[in-house]
Amino acid sequence: MRLKRFITCVLTSLLLLSVVTIPVLAATYSASFTVSETEDNSYDMLPVIVDIDNESLVDAGIITEEGLDTRVVSGTTELPHMLLGDKTLFTLPVEGSSQYPLNYTMGDDPLDAFYVITGYGGRVTVADDDDLELDNDFEIEISDAFIDTSMGGTKNIVYKQDAFRLFTGDVAGEVTATITGVTADNFETGADGQSLIYGTTSWSAMTFTTTSAYTLDAIQIKVYKAAGSVQWVICSIRNTTGGAPQNAAGEIGSGSIDSATFTTNANGEWYTIDIAENPLLASGTKYAIVLHKTASEPNDAYWKQDGSGPPYGGGSRYTSGDSGSTWNPDLTKDMYFRTVPIEPTVDTDVTVVNVTSDEHDIRVSADGTNFELSIDGAVAGDYYNTVLLDGASVPDNDYDWLIMDNSTTPFMFYMGRYDHMVSDVPIVRYQPNDIVVNTSYDGTADAGGDTDTIIDAELTQANDYWNWALVTITDTTDDLAPIGETSVCELFEAGTDEVTLETALTAGVDAGDTYTIEFGTLVDRQDGDEDGRITWGVNPLGIDALIGPLLPTESSTAPEVTVGEGSSFVPETGEDEMLTTGIEGENLPFYGLIHSLLTEYEGLGGPHIAMAYFWKLVVMVLGWAFGTAVMLATRQVIFGIFGYLLGFGIPAYAMGGVLDSWIPIVYGIGALCLAGLLWKWTSSSIG
Repeated sequence: MRLKRFITCVLTSLLLLSVVTIPVLAATYSASFTVSETEDNSYDMLPVIVDIDNESLVDAGIITEEGLDTRVVSGTTELPHMLLGDKTLFTLPVEGSSQYPLNYTMGDDPLDAFYVITGYGGRVTVADDDDLELDNDFEIEISDAFIDTSMGGTKNIVYKQDAFRLFTGDVAGEVTATITGVTADNFETGADGQSLIYGTTSWSAMTFTTTSAYTLDAIQIKVYKAAGSVQWVICSIRNTTGGAPQNAAGEIGSGSIDSATFTTNANGEWYTIDIAENPLLASGTKYAIVLHKTASEPNDAYWKQDGSGPPYGGGSRYTSGDSGSTWNPDLTKDMYFRTVPIEPTVDTDVTVVNVTSDEHDIRVSADGTNFELSIDGAVAGDYYNTVLLDGASVPDNDYDWLIMDNSTTPFMFYMGRYDHMVSDVPIVRYQPNDIVVNTSYDGTADAGGDTDTIIDAELTQANDYWNWALVTITDTTDDLAPIGETSVCELFEAGTDEVTLETALTAGVDAGDTYTIEFGTLVDRQDGDEDGRITWGVNPLGIDALIGPLLPTESSTAPEVTVGEGSSFVPETGEDEMLTTGIEGENLPFYGLIHSLLTEYEGLGGPHIAMAYFWKLVVMVLGWAFGTAVMLATRQVIFGIFGYLLGFGIPAYAMGGVLDSWIPIVYGIGALCLAGLLWKWTSSSIG
């Protein structure tokens, strides 16, 4: 009878315990944050980066593979956030010398997507591609973007050098979109002489360097002729090598003009020669204008020049005696020329006014006739404007695109989505719906570095692989500068194993100094190949992020610890103590079978059951079974207590943290006390 009562007590305590145990097994989790500002700086909005091992959370089944079931919460407000494998980024307004308690929650209903957050001072770079060229028919739409529209600094929302710019900051409250007018190249000062335009074998050329990228429409030359000249003048555009015109293989366009139309006035006049091929000239590149006549004749044509200390620094005169196969420099003369681009040479702007520093939707578009800018869907008023294109078209050049360019002045702290459309065809969409891939490498510098270079023979990737990656000096051999400093890789050269930094450090990088180099990949969700590269920003001075351990959401908040010091979300176990591969328990018996059954169950529409929860349940059942067996066998409550503790504790620690240590302690003691009270109430001994 008493044995029956005892068994009844144990079963009752098990049942009562399950009321609180089951929620733990199926619980969502959270960790407390505290963001502190200690330098008395305030931010209307601030992106914060915190080191969190999200990959381990995925492996443990605590968050989904995409991570979309996570939130960063302030009170009841969900903050914009984004996940990397080893970091979590979020944004919030911060007052100087203040603290903000937050929570990082897991197991919530999945979001549709994350926000795009680059960190304080970060940016997104998209490599130039023909598909991205806007021409005069395009739409760029940015949704749910926080922008600081106060005056000051370079604040480029979208930027392609010498082509297109969407920006704020020139005037407080204004947002402007600009189609960049190209800069034509020319030399036309100090004319004090002329040179002959020769015939079939003796040719003349003038090299020049472009000041912007543009499509060449025509060349203008200032010339005159001797009376009776009737030959055609051939004009070609050639690439250069070593500053000199190339031979015929380097020709990229040509045209001609009848010299019979030239003036005989020795002052000369400007004449236009159309270049039929309309070659695209790259910015900052040297080209050559080559002239010759179709035949030699005594009545020659003359090209105006400056021969008295020529001031043009972008090129000079060249001559050839073998029909342009080889060339000889004549550095004493500069020839008169003008280039005529197809694109407009003046900017085309559209501006909206009184835009607040806040979250906005931004849309800029052109339809071949009009150039339009709208904020928050406005079609009239301060948040809307339209101007005529008047022939303007976005120049096609080789520069990369920059989005959210906070590198000069941090101002754009998150955006929900970026869409890029050309001629009604969607080209790019940036809206991460998965954990963002962060490519990183921890390296040790070799000898030969400087304040703006790092040499490391272990960097074996291709040229440009690390371009626009964040570089952080993590340690130095003397524990002095530049430890803790950051810069951005401007150029990576594989042949020399050299990282060139965008901004010099305060001291040189010596052999043995350690560093981290990393970049994020923003996946193009438009099924294209236009992935963006995220150059990470860094938390500003005075911003500290503290994070507590992972707890079920039903539990109270634990004391906080500094990130990187005991803040692991997965309980640690030494390699010599682990009987499994860790929290997943992949080496336990029947793992494959059980995992397959759970996966199939989820595929049939059932809820997701993480392997971590399954093993928690297994361990708790085994713990209770072992403790109960000990109590029944010994008929002593004290031995039952030890049995329960051993039943919980041994697998909890041997299995690499599969069961949080406080579960067997708190629930074991609580349940045994409950069982003891029930036993004392019904009987004083087992008989």
